Amino acid sequence: MNNEIHVPASTSRRGKVLRPEFWVADNISYLISSDHEPHSAAMYQEMKPPTLAEHVHAYFSKTGSGEFLCPEFRKNVRHHKGYGEWTSTFLKNGREMIERPDRVYYDLEINTWVAEGGKTRRIKLPETGWVLEFDKETGFPVRSTLNKADAHKIFGDDASFFNATRLGLAAVIRDYNMQLGPFCVLAHYGPGARVSYVGARSSRQMSLYAHS
Repeated sequence: MNNEIHVPASTSRRGKVLRPEFWVADNISYLISSDHEPHSAAMYQEMKPPTLAEHVHAYFSKTGSGEFLCPEFRKNVRHHKGYGEWTSTFLKNGREMIERPDRVYYDLEINTWVAEGGKTRRIKLPETGWVLEFDKETGFPVRSTLNKADAHKIFGDDASFFNATRLGLAAVIRDYNMQLGPFCVLAHYGPGARVSYVGARSSRQMSLYAHS
């Protein structure tokens, strides 16, 4: 695959791989369906976009010398001002994270969206506000504040807002909102949402890369 950004692995001081390397497309695709409507969040899952945790790693992780691990990804994100991208992460009832589900569909019998399979994990979200800290394993914020200045002290110009529903199944967005920062984490749209300014980029892991 051409036009990709390589996101290096992160390792501990003893050399243990904490997050494997992966590759992401350098452009966000904004797809239109045959009915001339934007793709829904669920439809974009066919592209296997990065998870929220991978986005956080690619954007915020640093080397041992304090340099950003993947400046190319940061530059790419900042180039897409005013746009966002669906991730492969979903939030269920504000208490459970689902990564790369095998199937996302609307169940007509119970009138709700369902995500089957994938990696699940219980999480505890902070209140809506400016992010003070991200969890490296899930990518979700773990601390927040209503005072933007406090977030700016930690992240500088990367200070960004967080908002999530606590009801039902929500698709998670990495958004660049011009008022709320370059790395907003938003989880208030359902999987069937069609948002024209939100697209997705494909990603692949080392195992896929080795057999491509």
